[in-house]
Amino acid sequence: MAQRDLTGERRVREQDRGNPLAASSTLNRLELGTPESASSDRYKRIAADSEALDRLLVDLFLE
Repeated sequence: MAQRDLTGERRVREQDRGNPLAASSTLNRLELGTPESASSDRYKRIAADSEALDRLLVDLFLE
């Protein structure tokens, strides 16, 4: 069974410590939400900036 670090205190990178990871339900909303529906859809109020996410993933990979 995997250990849970709900507070993020045991994260590997020092800059990430204290920041908890997103739950699967939050990630699901992020994947399914669109900027157009975020303000009106009760369950998918999170909208991602896909270009910013792409840049983040590249930066994390290069790091």
